[in-house]
Amino acid sequence: MDTLEKRIIVLSALVQLTFGLNKFDVSSFDFVVLYPRSFYSKYLNARVKGLTNRKGTVALSWLDTVKGIHDPQDNPNLALHEWSHALLIDYVDDHTNWLYTQFNSHIERSESYFETAIEQREDHEYLRSYAFTNEHEFFAVCVEHFFETPATFAEALPELYDIMCSLLNQNPIHSQNDFALK
Repeated sequence: MDTLEKRIIVLSALVQLTFGLNKFDVSSFDFVVLYPRSFYSKYLNARVKGLTNRKGTVALSWLDTVKGIHDPQDNPNLALHEWSHALLIDYVDDHTNWLYTQFNSHIERSESYFETAIEQREDHEYLRSYAFTNEHEFFAVCVEHFFETPATFAEALPELYDIMCSLLNQNPIHSQNDFALK
């Protein structure tokens, strides 16, 4: 597969994630690294499938990126996951641009929901356990589920699904209505 096709696949996840947002770029990120498969991170001292860092780099295992898009209903989607981290990092690092947007209040709702979910972890069987690592992983895993199995998400965790719809200003269940929030 040539480089153009790989770029389209990787960037399509960013488009999907930011489709409903007024600020649809992650200006802090200007470099994507594709590794053939999982790679070693000196920062984490471990092999990883993906990594997003504040220096503006999103690193992805190409093998795992492709696996994530081949089954659109299994929930893991590496490109969506890592772009979710980039979106949050960009939000935190460029807080003044987001300050007066609804995104800010929806992030706060998401963080509040995470705190409650940690306490009631066993009641959240729909989300894989990695979601409960920290708030950033919770958001990234929720994004994967939001796009891969939206109807199941809405049924299993309706309040959280509503938060995600509001935060991303889109509703994947409304495919007939161009994914509009309402």
